[in-house]
Amino acid sequence: MATQNQDSTVFTTRIIIALVIVLIGLSTIFVVQEGRRALVSRFGRLMTTDGSIQVFKPGLHFHIPFVDSVKTIDMRLQGFLVPSERIYTQEQKNVRVDYYVRYVVDDVERFYLRTGGSIYKANMILRGKINDTLREEIGKRQLNDVITGQRGDIMQTLREKSNQSAENIGIKVIDVRIVKLDYPQEVSQSVFIRMREARERMATMYRSEGDSESDIIRAKGDADVVRIMAKSKQAAADIRAAGDAKAAEIYHQAYSKNLSFFEFMRRMELYDYTLKDNETMLMDLKSFRVFDQLVDGQVPKKRTS
Repeated sequence: MATQNQDSTVFTTRIIIALVIVLIGLSTIFVVQEGRRALVSRFGRLMTTDGSIQVFKPGLHFHIPFVDSVKTIDMRLQGFLVPSERIYTQEQKNVRVDYYVRYVVDDVERFYLRTGGSIYKANMILRGKINDTLREEIGKRQLNDVITGQRGDIMQTLREKSNQSAENIGIKVIDVRIVKLDYPQEVSQSVFIRMREARERMATMYRSEGDSESDIIRAKGDADVVRIMAKSKQAAADIRAAGDAKAAEIYHQAYSKNLSFFEFMRRMELYDYTLKDNETMLMDLKSFRVFDQLVDGQVPKKRTS
């Protein structure tokens, strides 16, 4: 009985020791995720390789548990939005500016030494530097310049100067962009009036261009109509002339077979045209060649049976 209890105790002890060894082995492993970097400090000092701080890339790595501490740095795109900063222009008129910033960690060692690896601290440092640059750029411009044509220049200057300042903390600025620009109450109405006038000028310009194009198209259409009508009238005249010529040819061929009958028919047509609508006319019988024999006294003899 005592032997069995002793064997059971030994087995349990071995299992516990194995579990402790497994836990210690697992605790020596740390994983760096994709898009991140890691630094390892031993007794408060960063581990170095060949005189430079060792940066652990994504993958599986080992360290001494309870002695080393691992600090992970996020290398992905970071950003923050700054709402409604009140800034004064050259003529001491205030505007409210909303802007956002996008950046990435470019130098892990410098970023850790300057910020302790804190994204929040990096945001605050970068925000202060950009605010100083923004106040400087807007403060040397008139309000009208800020409103109309120089906002792009301001953003370009912000990107360049903030990127130069951010290099000191191991950051690369990707973009700085003004999201919203609120004007003071006393100039809002004039700004809206100028914007409306600009839109009206554009509308007038587009309307004028449209009218000009319409006139050109209409003139071209009228010219096409005149040309088509002239061409069709000429074609109709040609067809009519050809028809008349064909009719004359047919008449000539028909009446040339019996000229006396042709003359008789023409006289009948003339008489019919002259003596129409039951009109009474006095004329010399000599003008009626149909009655030539009567006029000459040659009365036709009555036929006898």
